[in-house]
Amino acid sequence: MAADVRSWQSVVAFFDGLAGQDPVFVPMRALVHEIAISDFGSGLYPWTSMHDLCISQTPSTNPQESPHLRISLKSASEIEFCYVDTAIEARQWRRVESPEYALGRLLVFFDQFNWFGRRPL
Repeated sequence: MAADVRSWQSVVAFFDGLAGQDPVFVPMRALVHEIAISDFGSGLYPWTSMHDLCISQTPSTNPQESPHLRISLKSASEIEFCYVDTAIEARQWRRVESPEYALGRLLVFFDQFNWFGRRPL
């Protein structure tokens, strides 16, 4: 089943529901809220895949087959960022970060991959 790009409002509601059922998802809910209200939110196209947040730069009729960033909660203390731009897992950009530094890791990703142009330091 192909994923569909959704509104930030529906993605936020999805993670609110998960966190309401199981507190382990609170870090993902917090990150999703931060992204949705950020200056970047309007320039990203989100969807969910199981319990992961996926985002791309452009809308797509089949977003999982387009380059995208997958953000996954690996444990209560680890959030994984994986840029899926190839089917070869060993070549995918991957980083693991603690929840308190997850937004910072996302901003570094945006800079490294030039998703929003270079920002001054």
